[in-house]
Amino acid sequence: MNCEKIADFYQTRYRVKFSNYLQQTWKSGRVWDCLGAPKQEHLFLLFLRGGAVYTNGNGETVTVCKGELVYTPKGSEYSVRFSNDGGNVETLAIRFELFDEDGADIVMPDKVFRFSKNSGWELFFKEMETLVVAASKIPVKHDCVLYALISELGALDSAEISYQDRFRWLEKGIEYLTLHFNENVSVESLAEMCHISPVYFRKLFKQRTGISPVEYRTELRLKRAREHLLYGSDSVSEIAELLGYFSSAYFIKQFKEKYGCSPYAYRLEYKR
Repeated sequence: MNCEKIADFYQTRYRVKFSNYLQQTWKSGRVWDCLGAPKQEHLFLLFLRGGAVYTNGNGETVTVCKGELVYTPKGSEYSVRFSNDGGNVETLAIRFELFDEDGADIVMPDKVFRFSKNSGWELFFKEMETLVVAASKIPVKHDCVLYALISELGALDSAEISYQDRFRWLEKGIEYLTLHFNENVSVESLAEMCHISPVYFRKLFKQRTGISPVEYRTELRLKRAREHLLYGSDSVSEIAELLGYFSSAYFIKQFKEKYGCSPYAYRLEYKR
C-alpha cells in the first residue's frame, strides 16, 4: 500500500509486525548512511542531545535539532551527520515493520520526515523502554505504544502540514550556519541561499529555533569556545580568532554573559 504522508496513517488500517527499542550514542561529526542500501525497517529517532543534518540521494537536506523527532521509512536512502558541540549526540530509536490489512508492505516516499520539539514524544519512548523486559511476555503492550505514537503523528501531520512546510525554506541556511559558525556570513547571504528575503528569513528562523540567526551563531561559538578551553591549549585570543571574532574583548564579554566568568577563569576552574 502506498502512502504519501504521515497523515495517511490516520485513516488507514495497518498492523505492526515487529518493533524494537534502542538507546544510541553518536560521536559528534559521525556520518552514517544507507545510500545504495535502502533501509529494511521503518525508524523513529528522537534526539535527546545534539542534532543532525540528513541528506537524501538527490542532495536535499533536513536539519534536526534537540528534542525533535525523525521518521525514516522502510526503503528510504540517506546519509546523516550527527553534531553536538557540547559532546556526543544521544538518541532513542524505535525500529519497526508495518503492513496493511492485506499483509502488503506500507510504502512511503523516500524522504526524511521531521517533527518539531514536543514534550510528549519522550513519553512514548520512555514507555517503550519500561516495556522492553515485559515485551516478550506481553508483546501487545509494546505494539500498543507504537500504534499510539503513529496515530498521534498522523493526527499532528494532518493538522500541521502547512505549518511544517513553511520551514523547508530555511534548511540550507540553518545547515550552512551550523557548519560554518566561525564565519561572519550575513543574514542577507543566508536568506539568499534560501531564496527568501532577509526579513522573512529572520521571522521564520525565530519561529523555528526560538532565537535570531546571530544568537544561534553565538550559541554555537560559545559552546565550541568552552570545548577549546577545557581540552585545548590555545590562548583566549587565539580561540577568539578561530571562532571568527574580530575582537577578543568582545569574545570575552559574550563568554562572561553566558557562563558568568571570563574564559581564562573558566579554564582555570574546569580544565581537565
